Amino acid sequence: MKKSIVFLLIFRLVPLFAEQAALTIHFDQENGVVKKSLHGSNYMPSIIGADRDGDFRAMRFTCCRTHDQALCNPGQRIVDTHFIFPREDADAADPENYYFAATDHLLNTLNRNGSTAYYRLGTSIENTAGTVHFNTLPVRDARRYAKILAGIIRHYNYGWAEGFKMAIPYWEIWGEPNNIPYLWAGTKEEFISFFATVLQHLKTEFPDEKIGGPGLTWPDPEWIRPLLAECRKRGVTPDFISFHTYVDKPEVMAHLVKDCRAILDAAGCRETEVHLNEWHYLRGKWAELTAEMDEAGYDDLTRGVSGVWGIDSAAFNVAMIALFHDVPLDVACYYGFGISGNAGTWGFYRHGRKKNKNFYSMKMIGEFVDSYSRRVRCESAAPGIYALAAFTADRSRGAILLSDYRSKLGSVKLQLAGLPEIRDFEIVRLDQNHDEKKETAEFKNGILTLNKDNVDSAVWLIRFDVAR
Repeated sequence: MKKSIVFLLIFRLVPLFAEQAALTIHFDQENGVVKKSLHGSNYMPSIIGADRDGDFRAMRFTCCRTHDQALCNPGQRIVDTHFIFPREDADAADPENYYFAATDHLLNTLNRNGSTAYYRLGTSIENTAGTVHFNTLPVRDARRYAKILAGIIRHYNYGWAEGFKMAIPYWEIWGEPNNIPYLWAGTKEEFISFFATVLQHLKTEFPDEKIGGPGLTWPDPEWIRPLLAECRKRGVTPDFISFHTYVDKPEVMAHLVKDCRAILDAAGCRETEVHLNEWHYLRGKWAELTAEMDEAGYDDLTRGVSGVWGIDSAAFNVAMIALFHDVPLDVACYYGFGISGNAGTWGFYRHGRKKNKNFYSMKMIGEFVDSYSRRVRCESAAPGIYALAAFTADRSRGAILLSDYRSKLGSVKLQLAGLPEIRDFEIVRLDQNHDEKKETAEFKNGILTLNKDNVDSAVWLIRFDVAR
């Protein structure tokens, strides 16, 4: 008798569990707007190498941070302050002492391809060995250096020195000064004094420009608090604090954003924005990327399911754009570093100039943030399931951007609540074996069932037209 009862209970519970939705989307509950500022990059069309402008446009990045562009355009005197103004002791008021041509070409190419610059002032990373450093040494005269930076801002936003009016929205002072000595070969105290001096000068001349920094490797309160205190002594406040994160756990990255916001609020800097202007999926530790390994190990690290070019990385990207909308983040820039068309650890291509999974995830994100604005509430009931859903401004079309990041589900069921009458769904799937696979799905009793070939990660972009 007891055995029969147990069998009956199991029989009744299994079908109930099978119908449970991993995600509920409340189309009748608007939830703010889709923020285009969260879809930025550290990648832009280079002025050397393959012409991949079409690939860049397909990802629709809102802004592109200029950091490391001197490395992406080797041999060019570009972006970094010491390339634009090579003699620090020269007259910063004389346009003849600046070399703008290569950077002009880079930023004009970027603008022509539908994006705008997020300008990092200072230097790219200097991976020299031991204690030998050149461009990351502490600036000898911060006030003189500030005048040089002012000349760069004047050239690109105010037309000075046969320049432009590009309306570059953000100017970042330095990057990763706590990555000693590769980006600052001095002390924390030296950098904080330098930063505050430069900020004071620039905000005096350009009060309406958004100027901040310093691109810390994480929101370290032992750097942020004294930096804010020193700026306060000078009568200025950064317009934004920026930091970077490379992890493979979405909630960790989201938590760091909250930490940064809390530090700023506690310091009374409630108007100061939070910028995560370098972020990327990273499995394991940095040491893995530089360790000696055999071919099989390299394939796993790059092309494998959990590699930096694989489907886990792509699904992580979509998970993050969803989570970014639920934390106090103002700007985000993906670290898509690389020369156009060439393979690189952080870029959008693998060997043979073939696009990797990160490219296709960014293409999906770009279409979503560029085309849909009226966000609706998404409620996940399963670990690893993340989504954004929204309508166009006139509510004539809608879309769902969905990430299954390591959930291990064989299929994903979506409960579509409050959905207006629609025409057929257009569904595109990205997984380890497919890049932009068009498919159909069963929609029954308000449940949309998305099938998978296996239990690995996957991404979907689902579009629909609202019936009139």
